[in-house]
Amino acid sequence: KLEIFYKDWKKIINYTKKKYPDLSIIACVYDDETLNFCAKQKIKHFKLHASDINNYDLLESLRKLKAKVNLSVGSSSMNEIKNAIKIIPKKNLCLMYGMQLFPTDHNIINLQNLNKLQKKFRVKIGYQDHTDPKKLLSYILPLFSLGLGVQYVEKHITDLRSKKRADSEAAFTIKEYSKFIYLYKAVKQSVFSEKIKHDEALAKYKNYYKKIVIAKKKILPKQKFSKLNLSLKWSKIKKDCYFDIKKLLGKKSKKNFKINEPIIL
Repeated sequence: KLEIFYKDWKKIINYTKKKYPDLSIIACVYDDETLNFCAKQKIKHFKLHASDINNYDLLESLRKLKAKVNLSVGSSSMNEIKNAIKIIPKKNLCLMYGMQLFPTDHNIINLQNLNKLQKKFRVKIGYQDHTDPKKLLSYILPLFSLGLGVQYVEKHITDLRSKKRADSEAAFTIKEYSKFIYLYKAVKQSVFSEKIKHDEALAKYKNYYKKIVIAKKKILPKQKFSKLNLSLKWSKIKKDCYFDIKKLLGKKSKKNFKINEPIIL
């Protein structure tokens, strides 16, 4: 028995909002009745199954709500996707690519389709992973998809896989899911690191490893800098130093430089 009554869903939703206020709730809806119920619970983000991509009445209801929509497109044609996009504004839409074959063989997934979808429709993309959760690729493929620009990754969870509930063939256990989330956050941080922190790290790396221009031999005042008297060398001294020999070539020295002395003008 899979049915959960509305009164119980309401308790679950309220508990989740109170316990995890920063967690976004994305509700999978199949008809206007469940959509209206979720809207009354102030849910503003929905998933639409691939089987409903031609359910234009439901798509229209989602449009009227100005809701965010994760639209599953794994078994859909380009025309079906195109028709759905005519209804749901692109700014509110994310195309979710994936297929459930209990579990799905990794050899038929073809993650390049993510880039094709993004390039063709110019919308956000997401990946729905349904590979065998007992295999390492069930971690690798969704993590790899982050590098392809996905905004959402969908994974199924089960409390006990041996009970063989719905979608359990591709579902992580709680322990496996915790491990996946740890890896997901780490990889996401690497792929989408903040620009400021990234620039700071580059500056630190440059300061540590960048070679500076030094005098290859003794250089006298008014003597021109050339490839014959300049070289590059690692040094702890970086302030006011030159890193590019070309910027010095042809210029005249204003002072004496000893061998291996940094060129500072």
